[in-house]
Amino acid sequence: MAYIPDETFNRESFPGFQKFLKDLCVRSRKLAYDTASDAELVPALRLVDTFMDTMKSSYLSFFSLNLVIPKNHPNVLRQLKTIEQMEALPPKNQRLYALTDHQKLLINPKLTASLGFSQEEFYQLIITHELCHIIHQAWTEDRLSYADELFQDDRVRGMLHNMGLEDVRYLKRGFALLDEAIAQEVAERVTYYNAKRERPKKEYRNDKPIFDSKPYLTNYALYGELQSFADDFIERLPFIKNTKDPFQTLIQCSFDKDFIKKIKEEMRRHPELLDSFVMMLACMGRVYEATYKVLGLSNSKKDLNVNEYVDSFQKIKKM
Repeated sequence: MAYIPDETFNRESFPGFQKFLKDLCVRSRKLAYDTASDAELVPALRLVDTFMDTMKSSYLSFFSLNLVIPKNHPNVLRQLKTIEQMEALPPKNQRLYALTDHQKLLINPKLTASLGFSQEEFYQLIITHELCHIIHQAWTEDRLSYADELFQDDRVRGMLHNMGLEDVRYLKRGFALLDEAIAQEVAERVTYYNAKRERPKKEYRNDKPIFDSKPYLTNYALYGELQSFADDFIERLPFIKNTKDPFQTLIQCSFDKDFIKKIKEEMRRHPELLDSFVMMLACMGRVYEATYKVLGLSNSKKDLNVNEYVDSFQKIKKM
């Protein structure tokens, strides 16, 4: 990874970022010294250095790729500053690539070259994805409260009952799918940009048990089964879809702490879209739940196969 001098993050353009990086590095290295065994210490310190270099590279790429617009920069910086420490995932969780746990970032120290990426590129993909989750935490409470508000409507509950999805968790998990898909899109853009490689075109794959091996279209290295749902969901958001590059606009809006408030305002302006918005969101929540069940991260009793809800989603998007 190319060396990025600290003076790049000058006080005028990046207020407090250089000090934040230094303090985060000190805390994370201290944690490694305090908790790692003699055999684990050198790899733990190397992981901290990898994380710091990757974080600087990814952060600069957000601006180079115009993913962060000027008015959202304070929110992005504020959210990243909430990271208290970075540490290695414990062995019991190393089936995962990484995990965001409140203000802690836990990274698998055993990542290797994978999915067509070098080891360095794969770390960038995974770390950038997790940084996006931390930025999106600015609207976590809003998305949960908006889902609760929608579910209080008898008509909404009736629609979801008819779909077999009468539980507010599906609305909440629908927003979680959106978070996941945006994070992966950003991670892919940043990684290929820094690798100076052309990103692959979308292709059909048929490797997901939740779709019963039916093909789906994607160019994501991870979470490919979620990509088309985010693409299509944009159609229910006129303030995003009516732009030159809708997914670019979606990313930019997601880096705004008022992202969910804007969606809520949009539904007030276009009440004719609300029914399809809610039903699509619930279908997305069901797909998200199945994806996490495959990963062993959900205790849902529902079947893995979600083709019924994929078909419903496709019908609803044509409404």
